[in-house]
Amino acid sequence: MRRFVTLALTAVLAVSAVPAQADPLRAVETQPVAWAPCADLPLECATIAVPLDYAHPGGRRISIAISRHRATDPAHLRGVLLTNPGGPGLSGLAFPLSYADQDLARVYDIIGMDPRGVGESTPLRCLQPPFPALDRPTRPTDADIVKMADFARRTEQGCQQISGPLRPYMNTPNTARDMDVVRAALGEAKLNYLGVSYGTTLGAVYGTLFPGHLDRSVLDSALHPTAPWHDQGYAAAAARRSNLDDWAAWTASRDSEFRLGSTPREVEENVEALAAVLETRSAGAYHTVADLDSSAETGSEFVPVDATRYPGEWAELARSIRAALDSPGPVRTSSPTAGSAEVVDNAHDTVICDWRWPADLAVYERDLRYYREAMPYGATASVAGELAPGPCAYRSFPRTQYLPKPVRAGYPAGLVVQGQRDTTTPYVNGVAMAAALHEPLVTVADGVHGQFGLNPCVNAIINRYLVDGVLPAPGASCPAAGATTR
Repeated sequence: MRRFVTLALTAVLAVSAVPAQADPLRAVETQPVAWAPCADLPLECATIAVPLDYAHPGGRRISIAISRHRATDPAHLRGVLLTNPGGPGLSGLAFPLSYADQDLARVYDIIGMDPRGVGESTPLRCLQPPFPALDRPTRPTDADIVKMADFARRTEQGCQQISGPLRPYMNTPNTARDMDVVRAALGEAKLNYLGVSYGTTLGAVYGTLFPGHLDRSVLDSALHPTAPWHDQGYAAAAARRSNLDDWAAWTASRDSEFRLGSTPREVEENVEALAAVLETRSAGAYHTVADLDSSAETGSEFVPVDATRYPGEWAELARSIRAALDSPGPVRTSSPTAGSAEVVDNAHDTVICDWRWPADLAVYERDLRYYREAMPYGATASVAGELAPGPCAYRSFPRTQYLPKPVRAGYPAGLVVQGQRDTTTPYVNGVAMAAALHEPLVTVADGVHGQFGLNPCVNAIINRYLVDGVLPAPGASCPAAGATTR
C-alpha cells in the first residue's frame, strides 16, 4: 500500500513549473487547442493547461481534458455550449453525446469537460478505507453512527495523505475559472452553458464570477443557491416523505386491489410491518431492510419504497410489498462484511467541502436518529446520504476559496428546470435558484432528477431557448415523461 501511496503522491506533484511571464494567465488563455479523435468516444478530445492556483497563475499547472461534438450545421454556428453532468466528481467527456440528437446540436459545438481532479484531467486520488459493515445501512443504529463517523474521518485522512498538495485548489470557483480558460482558448467571447444537478451550482458560480462571458444558460435540477450541502439533506428527506405519503394515499384508495389498507396510515403501517420482518429474514423478493428502503440496482426483482418518486411504479411497489408480506422467508444467518482499502479517484469528497459542514458529531446523531424513524426511505440515513457525517466534517486542508452567493448581473436570463418529485435536488431548490437569479422556472409535474434529453416537453422548451433565444412564459410547466400509471 505504501508503494501505491508513493506513486500517487509522485503523480500529484509531477506538474510542470511555468517560466515567469509578464501575464501568465494570458498565456494559458491563448494556448493552442489541438483536437484529435477521442480514444474511446465518437467525439474530438483535447487537453489544455490551467493554473493549479489562480492566485499564482505563473506557478504549477494542471491538465483539463475536454471533448467536442461539432455542430451539424456549421453555417449557422452560434458558438459553444459547455456542459456539466453534476457530481461533483463526475466525468463530463461523454456528456455531449446526451444531447447530440437535440436540435441545439445543429448550431452549437457541444463541449464536455472533466473538471479538475476528475477522470482524464489531473486526478485527485485518495486512499479509500474499507466501507463499514453496518447493521442497518438505511436506518443506522447508534453504533452504526459511530462507525460512519469513523469512516468519514479515515476517508478524509486517506485523501489528505495522497493528494494534500492539490486539495486546497480543488473547488467550484477554480473549476469555473477553468471553464473561462476553456472559453478563451477556444477563441469564444462568450460561453453558453448547460449544467445538471451540481452542474447548476457550477453554472451559477461561473455567471457570478464572469457575467460578461456568459450568454445563454440552462440549469437542470438545481441545488439550492445558498443552503449548505448538509442542510439540503433536510429538503431531500422531506421530498421522500411527501412522495411516500402520496403513494400511500393512492394505494389506500385501491385497497381492493392491493390489500395494504384503506387509509394512508394503514398502508404505511404495513410497510413498516414488512421492515420489521426484514430485520431478521427475507420476504418475497426483498432480502434486507435496505432493499425495501433504497433504490434498487437495475435488474432487481423488487421495487424499493424510494421508487415512490416514480408514479409509474406505484402499482408495482404496492404489489411487491403485498407479496412480501404474504411470503416471509427463512431467518438470515449471515452478517455484513467489510472490504479493503484501495486507492481511488475521489474529487467529490474534496469539492463538497466548498460548503460549510457541522463539526459536532451530535448534529449528525440528532439528525440520523430522527430521520431513520420518520423518513428512512431512500438514501436519507445511509452513509451516502446528505445527513450522515462526511469527510468534510473533519476537513484537514485549508479552504482557499469560498462559494460566492449566486447573482445574475450582466448576463441574460436563462432557464431553471425542476421536477416536483425530485429527491436528489428537491423542487424547493429550483424555486430558490430561479428566484436568486431572477430567471424563469420550468416545473415538471411528477418529474424527477435530470429532465433535458428525457422529456419531450422540456426538450422543446430548452431547444427553442438555446437555438432561438425564446424564453417560455412565466409559470411554464411540463408533464413528466411517461407518467401515466396514476
